[in-house]
Amino acid sequence: MNGMLLLETTSGAWNGVTSAMLSEIFVEVKELIPIVAPAVIAFLGFRKAWSFLRSAIAGA
Repeated sequence: MNGMLLLETTSGAWNGVTSAMLSEIFVEVKELIPIVAPAVIAFLGFRKAWSFLRSAIAGA
């Protein structure tokens, strides 16, 4: 857990969303893109292949 976030949580004061908080979120999302993008592409390819196989078997 981030030290700044821990300090804000324990102090009990909510100062709103800061640019540092948003920056950390964007960094985390940017780090997930190389993992999520290939998984989504593979899932879409699997669906297309499965649909093609089903139609080829049904048409035989």
